[in-house]
Amino acid sequence: MGGLSGSNLADAAMEAKMLVPEMEKKGFSKEFSSVVTATSAMITPLIPPGIGMIVYASVTNTSVGKLFISGIGVGAILCIAMMIMVRFVSKKRGYKPLRTEKVTKPELWQAFKGAALPLCLPIIIIGGIRIGIFTPTEAGAVAIVYSLILGFVYRKINLKNLVAGLKETVLTTAAIRSIHDALEGKVYVGAGTVLTREQVDLAKEAGALYIITPSTNPDVIRYAKEQGLVTMPGAMTPSEVVEAYEAGADFVKIFPVGNLGAAYIKAVKAPLSHIPILAVGGVNEKNIAEFLRMGAVGAGVGGNLVNTQWIKNGEFDKITALAEEFVKNAKGE
Repeated sequence: MGGLSGSNLADAAMEAKMLVPEMEKKGFSKEFSSVVTATSAMITPLIPPGIGMIVYASVTNTSVGKLFISGIGVGAILCIAMMIMVRFVSKKRGYKPLRTEKVTKPELWQAFKGAALPLCLPIIIIGGIRIGIFTPTEAGAVAIVYSLILGFVYRKINLKNLVAGLKETVLTTAAIRSIHDALEGKVYVGAGTVLTREQVDLAKEAGALYIITPSTNPDVIRYAKEQGLVTMPGAMTPSEVVEAYEAGADFVKIFPVGNLGAAYIKAVKAPLSHIPILAVGGVNEKNIAEFLRMGAVGAGVGGNLVNTQWIKNGEFDKITALAEEFVKNAKGE
């Protein structure tokens, strides 16, 4: 995930949904699983391609290729250090390995054969940029095309899946326009997971009044502001919060705040009281008041409010009742 997105926040958000539940099933504690996943995401911007490196290179007129190469060694050291730390902590807590027998050479070869083509992706990206075949921006498009090809080669994607994905993208844009036209003046409609300028344009054309991004991308933030949209980029560390705000963010969302806790909001707000912060990821009707009390100016709620099973059953009255409870608790009533 990190190798494709180049974003530590996107990596942490995705892996938290995929790995943490599986680690808990295997006997690891939720705290340990969350910390390992979040900490390992810090390596993502260092292993090419990293969004931060591309932005830094464009601002300082530094070679993107050289920055990418310099990050490999540092990322490898952090990776090894993480492996050593996890080994000692796991041994101390009694976490048993999922496999006790040694990997045989045939098994190792089979695993390598399956991973050989995906492992070529960083080489293609760095090599293509270094020898001038494509720009860093074009490298992202190349990575997507290469990933699609691999999806077909490994039979993880078929024409039906591809059409469904493209259809979902079109329907999302159409849904924004439909909601905007039907409820104009009653609700503010926006678009989430906006990662590029092109997506900003699509969101605006569809009638979105604000955008939400999973990471801090100054270029996207500035462009969205130029288009007259309210921006809410994601951040985790105080440095990212400051970077997002200085780029023009109207609000900065701390994500995933459910794993970090309400006390984290208070700690970040202490030196950065002038920056409006939103609590997103893990907010429910029981803890929303605590996040607001710790300094958040608002909260973002998704799955904890819009229950998919309720929607399938047409039980919209339950969603309304839960929304009213959210509002009541947020007001401290």
